[in-house]
Amino acid sequence: NLENILIGEPCLLDDIRNKIEPFRKNLPKRSKLYDNILPHIFNYSSFSKDGSDLNNPDRKLKWGAYKYIQSLGIRSCPYCNRQFTFSITVSRLKKDGKTLTLKTIKPELDHFFPKSKYPYLAISLYNLIPSCTLCNCRLKHEREFELKTHLNPFIDSFHKLYKFKTTLQGTVPMGTSDPDFEIILEHQEKGETDNRVEGNIDVFCLRGLYNEHKDFVLTIINNSISYHQDHIDEINDLLPQQARVTRNELKRIITGDYLDEKDISKEPLTKLKIDICKEY
Repeated sequence: NLENILIGEPCLLDDIRNKIEPFRKNLPKRSKLYDNILPHIFNYSSFSKDGSDLNNPDRKLKWGAYKYIQSLGIRSCPYCNRQFTFSITVSRLKKDGKTLTLKTIKPELDHFFPKSKYPYLAISLYNLIPSCTLCNCRLKHEREFELKTHLNPFIDSFHKLYKFKTTLQGTVPMGTSDPDFEIILEHQEKGETDNRVEGNIDVFCLRGLYNEHKDFVLTIINNSISYHQDHIDEINDLLPQQARVTRNELKRIITGDYLDEKDISKEPLTKLKIDICKEY
């Protein structure tokens, strides 16, 4: 069923590949089905082009990878939450008032089930995950992922399964620039999801990479101390009744940070900010 392949959710795609792969073993060794025919039918190269039809004088955007990524609204890498993954168009206004698209800029699309092994899933929408170059090209690349061994962003809310903490003891004096501490990740829950959480942490080197953000964490801690909940309430009380907002909204206005878990995909390092703010 072509529709299931193209728009089936991850569990259905997993089921499809489990049904198709035994057939592969019965193919002649020199069969061109996987190397030539399927990649031509499920043409990821065509899908992933910059989105503009160069044969059209107006270069109107056609539906493809660019519009797909835009429709998801994911602005930071769901694997690491360390890099932006938004997409933009570079255009100019023509003399007749119409907009001419010159090029598009978009993030990488990771194939959760690698297209090199499963070419029939190359343009399956729920197999395409907007991600940063480091996670997709350098760390995961063609590595084999399974739903039972790694978290899939379309199924699992990674941020709900783990949290950041520091090894700092007690409060940090204001102005401290380089205390000796580590940023650690620990599981929110114990159970069958632990191995999948750990699988993602290991593949994407999250422990090592996040420990490069210690200066950023110190800034979060100092801001949390400066704008403690009591201080936030005091500021809110000074506002006219009609201008008052929630604590998180006011803290967002003051610090410029997203501090609600529903906003994690909007900006890099949001999960780190939220967890460290909770700790302090």
